[in-house]
Amino acid sequence: MIESLGKLGDYVGVVPFHKERLKIIEVVSGNKSIEYAKELCKIAYRLEHFAQYHEAISYFNEALYIVKNYYPDNEHEIAYIKCGIGFINNRLEDYDNALIYYKSAIKHIDMKFCKECDDDFISFVYNGIGFAYCYKNHGLSIDFLEKAIKIRKNISDKDKSLTWKLANSYDSLGATYRINKDFKKAINNHNSALFLRQNSYEADIAIARTYVNIAKVYIEMKDDLPLAINYLSEALKIRRQKIGSNNILVAEILELLAIAYEETQKHETALEFSFSAYKVYLIGNSRVDNAFEQLERIYGKANINALSFEDWLKVRMNNSLPY
Repeated sequence: MIESLGKLGDYVGVVPFHKERLKIIEVVSGNKSIEYAKELCKIAYRLEHFAQYHEAISYFNEALYIVKNYYPDNEHEIAYIKCGIGFINNRLEDYDNALIYYKSAIKHIDMKFCKECDDDFISFVYNGIGFAYCYKNHGLSIDFLEKAIKIRKNISDKDKSLTWKLANSYDSLGATYRINKDFKKAINNHNSALFLRQNSYEADIAIARTYVNIAKVYIEMKDDLPLAINYLSEALKIRRQKIGSNNILVAEILELLAIAYEETQKHETALEFSFSAYKVYLIGNSRVDNAFEQLERIYGKANINALSFEDWLKVRMNNSLPY
């Protein structure tokens, strides 16, 4: 499993490794083989770990084209790929598109058509649909996520190595409760996820995700912000170690730290974190405009009156080091 890789070089090197495997498979089996399509999916899932979502979708789409056109009877693989595309759309917060792909996948996992599908796969579909409904239909979201949790509890009881999937479902349910302002249930579910991750073979990178989720709840509650800052600081260390500093998953934490310090009236510290997030987003991300607005807002509160915001930003961009 990719999360089990420890060193930054090894972790980052997983995607190039699979791309090299893809070249070998192309020579041995051809670029229309089922093996080739499966390797495309492996690359797509690994790209997701680095928030390279659009590239991941392009790999999934290529795999889907191969299977639909050359292996149309392979219902299981078609469903698997569509779920992958739905999963990435959830990451992109394109929940309508996510639901389209997940619901399409359901048609392929009817047991009379897809005998290969098992509870593990069905729980993955339920989890994805549940999260995709988080903003659209709170009741349906909870219903699907609780179904996923029920299945994954049974699975993890039989195979402790799959406990991380149950933790993912608790994290998804926690996020749904946070989005709907039920903060107590949100914290309880995220803590359940954290307990499972810390008492299994879960890797640090997944634990960092739960740290971020817990911090988001405290920030939205505007309660116990020092605790939120502690969680975010730990998550920041892990992500920088595992995926490097110039990644939007790192920028996400920097942005949240800026919000937390802004709420505690520590505007100069907030400004530094906000600026660091802005620099990462400048590499190429749709959130750069939001980051700019945050930076400008916090600058206005930081009592740095020597320069206009525009002049200050120019100086910082020319002379700054990563925070």
